[in-house]
Amino acid sequence: MAGPKAKGKKRTLSDGKRPAALKSEERRAPLRKSETMKQLEAIVFGGDFGVGQDGADDDNDQDEDGEQEEEVEEPESDILDMGGGPSRASSSRPPKKRKKKKGAAAEADADSKVGRPAWIDEDDATMTVDLTARNRTQKLRRDYVETEVDGVEYERRLREQFRKLHGNTNWSEPNKDAAWDDQSDGEAEADEVVPTSAKHNLANKGQRGERLRPQELDVEILREAELVAGERGQKGACAIQALQFHPNSELMMCGGMDKTLRFFAIDGDENPRVSSHFIKNFPIMGARFMPSGDQVVMTCMDHRVCGFDVQTGQTSQIKAFDSQGFRRLVGPFVGPSPGDGPAAQKTSQLYAMLGDAGTMLLSDVRTKMPVRTLRMNSLGAAAVFSCDKEVLYSVDQEAHIYEWDLRTGRCRQRVRDEYASRVSALSLSRITANAPTPTLAVGTLSGNIDFFDVSGPKMSKKPTKSIDNLTTRISGLHFHHQGELMVGFSQFKKDALKVVHMATGTVFANWPPPKCPLNAVSAVDLSREGGFMAIGNERGRVLLYRLSQYEKSK
Repeated sequence: MAGPKAKGKKRTLSDGKRPAALKSEERRAPLRKSETMKQLEAIVFGGDFGVGQDGADDDNDQDEDGEQEEEVEEPESDILDMGGGPSRASSSRPPKKRKKKKGAAAEADADSKVGRPAWIDEDDATMTVDLTARNRTQKLRRDYVETEVDGVEYERRLREQFRKLHGNTNWSEPNKDAAWDDQSDGEAEADEVVPTSAKHNLANKGQRGERLRPQELDVEILREAELVAGERGQKGACAIQALQFHPNSELMMCGGMDKTLRFFAIDGDENPRVSSHFIKNFPIMGARFMPSGDQVVMTCMDHRVCGFDVQTGQTSQIKAFDSQGFRRLVGPFVGPSPGDGPAAQKTSQLYAMLGDAGTMLLSDVRTKMPVRTLRMNSLGAAAVFSCDKEVLYSVDQEAHIYEWDLRTGRCRQRVRDEYASRVSALSLSRITANAPTPTLAVGTLSGNIDFFDVSGPKMSKKPTKSIDNLTTRISGLHFHHQGELMVGFSQFKKDALKVVHMATGTVFANWPPPKCPLNAVSAVDLSREGGFMAIGNERGRVLLYRLSQYEKSK
């Protein structure tokens, strides 16, 4: 019975006094608990702990160079263990302090760390990479006998291969827009908030009237045109061969090999069909509005030409070319609207068509009768009228560019595109406030688009810039009315369409998007107002988009 009773009693000496060691341990327990709680509160609530335990802070020291040094407390690890009790670091000694340098030495040390890119490694120059070890690296070889390269060359080839597949990584280059941005825009403030990559960069969305910004094109998807009643979004009867917006309104015209000419009222919501006209035995290969917009001239697969009155809906056959004996006529290529430039009043009264063996016919808009015949060295490919001079530019398939004087009918200049074997398309921009330099765009058989400066008395003999993002034959080029962007496409490859920012000579990286149903693009046009872009493809669909930069202000 004595054992259980003794278990509950405190240990004492024979004289009834407690041992001195136990008394000392009981006095330190409350102190240890108090320090532990203070340290825990400092961690949770952000207070300072360990300060004042030494009674006073040490004075600031100076190093050997006379520079002032600051004592900085180093945080202690393992202050509390998981059990809540004091750890080995929670003793009463003060926390360790280290000295932080200030002055020129500290700034030089910081600059050496910040100015060096993180991806540069000195060991790359000493390592070797076997390019034949893996199938993925064999494409980096420059010769069949080459097997190994050093690390620096391996990294350079990887970057080059990445640019071929994904384009240039311009997002990492500072001051990217310095070449086109006005100096009056001002510099960005130092405390400006930089948007994250997960959010859409609203700075690229230019307002109406401002200059178009590069990098990203703000495009809104609209409801596509319904070519067949009740079958919106389905495959059409034939490929879209002709597509154009009305010069003075949002009326859109399209036609194809199904011998049907259709008109749509593009409003951005319903885009209803206005009328549909079937032309017997006349598969439409080309159709254009006249500069006034009241008539349409169409061509087919042979020498026949047909006219259409937009107001009455009547068709008429134009027989002025039967006596010439042409096998086929390509076009028409219509002049600009009367108010597009100083020379547009005269050039808007003519339109051109390409015949056999390099023949080009100039006809009057009112009478539809030929007024002049021009001849090139070989079969013609395209033609375009100038808005600023009484000049007609044409190009043959042998890459010769001709500049014709419309007053005398003589060739003022002939230039050969040295970088093209053949030419398939032509387009010309007009002078605007945001695009003061007229540019002639030439599409080649290899997919390159070359730009020539035609602002001077004579056209430049070499291209000022070139776009090589397309790899197949250029089927068509089209400048926006403001001259800030151009659309180029190829019919011989799926989704082969690019939008070019003319001020920087770069292609918009976000257009077309990966899942855009462009298919094989066969016709493209941009409206003068409203910012509409129509894209026709070989599946018989007309896709509609809106460029927010040129959207009408409500």
